[in-house]
Amino acid sequence: MEDEELRKKIYHLLGLPFGSLSSESGNDWQRAEQEILEDYKLSQKKETSHNKFNRDEVMSSDFKKCLCEKIEIAKETNLTKDEIDYLFKSNDKDVILNLIRNDYLDDEQKEYILNNGTYLCKKEILSKN
Repeated sequence: MEDEELRKKIYHLLGLPFGSLSSESGNDWQRAEQEILEDYKLSQKKETSHNKFNRDEVMSSDFKKCLCEKIEIAKETNLTKDEIDYLFKSNDKDVILNLIRNDYLDDEQKEYILNNGTYLCKKEILSKN
């Protein structure tokens, strides 16, 4: 954050017109500056944590922490056969539901779900047919 922008935000937070203080120091000034900088740091962390994930990294990982990303990938409409097979093997209900909703599964995979899947997955397959 640039100094001029920071100064404007401090004045705004203090409820004063910009440039109205004879001295830009003191406890109130420092407290406001600290609060604004902390908010700025938090917003930067939030932006970087919500950046698009690395699809190749997620697809090659078996870690549970990638499950949310796998669910999001299963919602995409441009999956390859290998990606569909890999996501299907994750055997997660939410991933499989998204694959079913996008009509990605072949007959063999659908049959497997009808025999071994969760109620919601079975219901989704039957409602699609």
